[in-house]
Amino acid sequence: MGKISLAVLTAIILFANTASAEMVVKCLDGDTIRLDNGTTVRLLGVDTPETVHPRKPIEFYGPEASQYCKDEIAGKSVLLVYDPKNKKDKYGRTLAYVYREEDGNLFNQMIILNGYGRAYTKFPFIFKEEFLRSEEHARNKKVGLWSKE
Repeated sequence: MGKISLAVLTAIILFANTASAEMVVKCLDGDTIRLDNGTTVRLLGVDTPETVHPRKPIEFYGPEASQYCKDEIAGKSVLLVYDPKNKKDKYGRTLAYVYREEDGNLFNQMIILNGYGRAYTKFPFIFKEEFLRSEEHARNKKVGLWSKE
């Protein structure tokens, strides 16, 4: 197991008894994954452009966001941390913060920092301000979604 970052440790303490290690078998799109136990997980606090929505066309930077997910966590072990206030979405998907076990990085935030998605602030979540700062950083760097004027 990789080193545990301060962010992971903090999340584990905040959400005691709500963390579990799992294997990602598939990235369904940039912000939704499937685990080896069959659970579909929607990443909390992040929204990537659509690629598989039944009523929306493929959006700008959607294929890149999906590929980023595949490159970074597909086939890898992750630590899921659940927010007690946000357990499932309206589609029945499990909501979670996803930490890469190899380095302890919060994948939800990595997506935003690297310009593959936005902070999704429709519902409250503990990392809202951090994710908004990460989005601002990506915009200022003009990376990913923000590379096109």
